[in-house]
Amino acid sequence: MEEFRIGERKMDSSIMVLPVAEGEEMQTACMVALNADGYAVLASKKTGLKVAGMAMQYVDNRNGKNGSRNVNVYRGSVVMGNDGSIKQTDILKKAYVSGAQEVTITDTGSSMAGTILEVDDDFVTVDIREQ
Repeated sequence: MEEFRIGERKMDSSIMVLPVAEGEEMQTACMVALNADGYAVLASKKTGLKVAGMAMQYVDNRNGKNGSRNVNVYRGSVVMGNDGSIKQTDILKKAYVSGAQEVTITDTGSSMAGTILEVDDDFVTVDIREQ
């Protein structure tokens, strides 16, 4: 483990380095969430996940153990696919995970992705920092 000194800059607030869960394969530009054990998994439509941000690179931990690999995650405003349920009237409401690259307005059976900032027919800008 690295040693850190008090006052040393550890990370930018918009970038996180997270340990990847065993058996996971992270794709670039997909939402990353933390599972109940605190390891990074691809975001999916299920409850109990905490969306951390967007994967910045491909990481393959399919044959590794929990934490064998790390993924760099961007936290901020990102463009996601619109499952068709999000409309202009939903700006500043919460978006929920529909898939690793898509969000929905429906919270049933899903986890929160972030706050909706912009909307068009196919895409939604979501601020993932607010969890």
